[in-house]
Amino acid sequence: VSLLLLLLLLSPTFIEHPPSFVTSPSLLQYHHCCCAHPTIPKAVVKDTSQAVEWFLRSIEHGDNALAMCNLGLIYMTGDGVPKDDVTAMKWFQKASFRGNSKAQFHFAKMKMEGTGCAADPETAHEFMRKSAKEQGEAKYMLGTWLLEGKSGLKKDAKEAVRLLESAAKMHSNENAFFMLGKMFAYGVDGVVKEDCIRAYGYLYEAYNRGHPDAKREIDRLSSRGKKRDKEAGEKGSGKGESLIGDDFDYSKFDDIDSDDFNLMKYSRCENNPT
Repeated sequence: VSLLLLLLLLSPTFIEHPPSFVTSPSLLQYHHCCCAHPTIPKAVVKDTSQAVEWFLRSIEHGDNALAMCNLGLIYMTGDGVPKDDVTAMKWFQKASFRGNSKAQFHFAKMKMEGTGCAADPETAHEFMRKSAKEQGEAKYMLGTWLLEGKSGLKKDAKEAVRLLESAAKMHSNENAFFMLGKMFAYGVDGVVKEDCIRAYGYLYEAYNRGHPDAKREIDRLSSRGKKRDKEAGEKGSGKGESLIGDDFDYSKFDDIDSDDFNLMKYSRCENNPT
């Protein structure tokens, strides 16, 4: 039923001559907004000015938080309108206070950076936590903030790891996979122990999802492992503990299941990058 309704809404005939049972202001405004907005491509010719008009009408009739968030995105990116961070912040704030988690992410990020508003790390932290209940990108962002103690926030590496793993495993966030790979490669504040096997696994997940820096980190980690293996051989102790020398089997990480990472045994490698 939902699919048939969607096909009906997107049909050219419906767009030009909607039947009377859907001519209520709220539904028509939402319909026109969606068709003009790029999230539904090829339905009609993209027209940002019309989208803005219909989003505003939808807000007038229904206090629509999604429409407010979309207006924030339009002004933040300058998509078909002059880029305006102040106006974007206004709409993100309105949508955030109405519970839109996507808007809460952008509102918090702009509050932390002082973009379009005065910087306010405490408010940024509060709303990023709210957004992180639903948004993977918010979990990743909050995790990095807690990891570095951004703008006076108390560092919490344990909570940072929890958020990053949730962003990676539940939302397939490539940045979270990449960050976790680096954390397990070098260790963090006694909370994360070095674990080259898990580091490889996370970095390959990031690489498979298109992260631009993942291959560089994989090569760097491999070089560290080969160096340790060489040093171990020179000392007569056989192959190094890193298990990532010339005969390391890269293929087993191509399609590794994220849920299996916790089952892998620790594999020690060097403390410092080469």
